[in-house]
Amino acid sequence: MSCATDPIVIECKHGDMLVLGCRALDVAGAPVPLTTVAITSKMRSLDGVKTPVTPVTLVVEPVDLAAGTFELYQPGDGRVTLPAGATYQVDIEYSAPTGGMVPRTMARSSRTFFVQVLSKVSRA
Repeated sequence: MSCATDPIVIECKHGDMLVLGCRALDVAGAPVPLTTVAITSKMRSLDGVKTPVTPVTLVVEPVDLAAGTFELYQPGDGRVTLPAGATYQVDIEYSAPTGGMVPRTMARSSRTFFVQVLSKVSRA
């Protein structure tokens, strides 16, 4: 049995800054401390035609890892340089050592969400 939920779609304009405020929560909605967790995220084109298939590795900026908060943004100055008119899929991967007798890394990924890059209507 699966629970259908609406996809999360974030719209941004080409040339604007894209900074995503994130908080890791458990199933009860409580913040998950991320002080010993490695966080990575990539943004990949859905179509591969208008845009390159090579994923963009987003920068992870800690805000309050003990409270599970961090930001994601595009490398460089954070401005969206990806072509307008495309939709990108994004997920966040959390990984940490398990601490068991056999050393291994536990990895979990977030729900996939989407970023739509739109054209600007007016110029400054």
